[in-house]
Amino acid sequence: MLAELSIENIAVIRRAQIRFDQGLNIFTGETGAGKSILIGAIGAALGSRTSKDLIRTGETRAKVSALFTQITDTVAGKLSALGIDAGEGELALSREITADGNLCRINGMSSTVAQLRAAGMLLLQTHGQQDSWLLSQEETHLGFIDQFGGLEAQRKQYTAAFERMRVLKSRLSSLESDEAARARKADLLRYQVNEIESARLTDGEEEELSARRRVIRNAEQLTELFSHCHELLAGNDEHAGVISQLNEAASDLEAVKRYIEGFSQSAEAVRNYQYELDDLSERLREQLEELDFNPRELDEIEERLETIAKLKKKYGSSISEVLAFGEEAAQQLADIEGFEQDASVLAAELAEAEDTAQKLSASLTDARRDAAERLTRAVEQELHELDMPHARMNVSFSAKPLSEDGGDAVEFLLSVNPGEALKPLAKIASGGEMSRIMLGIKGVLSGREEIGTLIFDEIDAGISGRAASKVGAKLRAAARGRQIICVTHLAQVAAYGEHHLLIEKEISDGRTFTEIKPLDEQGRVAELARIMNGEPITPLALENARELLANTRSLSAVL
Repeated sequence: MLAELSIENIAVIRRAQIRFDQGLNIFTGETGAGKSILIGAIGAALGSRTSKDLIRTGETRAKVSALFTQITDTVAGKLSALGIDAGEGELALSREITADGNLCRINGMSSTVAQLRAAGMLLLQTHGQQDSWLLSQEETHLGFIDQFGGLEAQRKQYTAAFERMRVLKSRLSSLESDEAARARKADLLRYQVNEIESARLTDGEEEELSARRRVIRNAEQLTELFSHCHELLAGNDEHAGVISQLNEAASDLEAVKRYIEGFSQSAEAVRNYQYELDDLSERLREQLEELDFNPRELDEIEERLETIAKLKKKYGSSISEVLAFGEEAAQQLADIEGFEQDASVLAAELAEAEDTAQKLSASLTDARRDAAERLTRAVEQELHELDMPHARMNVSFSAKPLSEDGGDAVEFLLSVNPGEALKPLAKIASGGEMSRIMLGIKGVLSGREEIGTLIFDEIDAGISGRAASKVGAKLRAAARGRQIICVTHLAQVAAYGEHHLLIEKEISDGRTFTEIKPLDEQGRVAELARIMNGEPITPLALENARELLANTRSLSAVL
């Protein structure tokens, strides 16, 4: 659940620290006090689109932070799959907005807006008057049906089959493209493959050739250095070398050690030096022999390096990339040359994939029809309890070409009055009815959703009186075991809140400030009286507010 929200310099809110609780949290306040800004600030912390215009006038930065606690193991697992660690069931999201951009953090570590949004979708869901648009979208209806029916695994199996069918269809279409284009492509590929294969390149060849060229170009100086060093070690006709002198020294020390034990290790060390220098002298002799090269070798190396450079210019920045290009070109050439056989195989595979997808789609359709029947009956019951006693719902199914979500085009149908035919709900439902329908759907789906926090932003718009009271009762019931945050302008809804927060706007020194504060019992009574009767608040209005609270508490006790 959302445990804490911290806001700095967001529009009219200079600074606010808000604590939330489990259950139904109610926000009320006069029009323009900042309720929508509060919801926008929560959205900003969860990666919603925002802009620098949100920064309070006169300030250079705005910041909002949200702390979520009691994160379930299931949600933590989904977060972990996104690379987000909800250690000990807690997650802190923050976003700083400046004229230059955004600075996002998750648990104090730098992140992106996309990561905030991905985490936010698992933690919190907002519903408002705009949900009438959602209810007009086919994919939304399918999502409700699949979620209610627990069809996610079945849908995932179908989607995998559809994706395989799509890939095979694309490959076959590519193979069946214009024959002349295939011939031109084959000629080009054949030339490229032959050019690369005839060069007989090997990984590391360029580095070896460059090293050998460097040696040959400096052969004279290297010969002089190696010869001088070899002469110092092995000696010549005129003087003994270091190795000979070490041999004499080692022999002398070996003679000494017969009389003085302390020189035993010294004699052994000198002898080892002699052996090592013997090896070095031999290596120098071999290197001198290697420096005796054919004058034509340098020309051959230069020619080979030039060939490699030309191939790299065409096909890649290194020999390994050139070879990889050649392998890919060879595979494409083989695909084209084996067109008829490959096309036949692919056509058979595609036919099998299409049959599998069709069968899985038909099975998914059957499951959806069953789930839709149960869903509409459950939503009808919810609507009856929300003061829509004659509401009837159904789902219209029609076939459509297979797509990622199946072969079903669905539409929710609604009738709210006796004798009226079922019609698309997006076309006939009023704003207040649409709000109650969404609340009814959410009430039905509440046990199937992992999201711990729901926000209802003036979802009670367009209703009043008895219907408002029933919406409040339904929100209170839906908040059992989870957290609901509700922005409302109706006292009948606000009275059902377990925690009530007031948003107030003040003007000081020509500037507008918004304050958010939790209400105690006396504050709740006064706020409910203001909502019902306006100001000034009269003793009768206070008495009516107390009565409303008492009645809703009695009803809440039996929900």
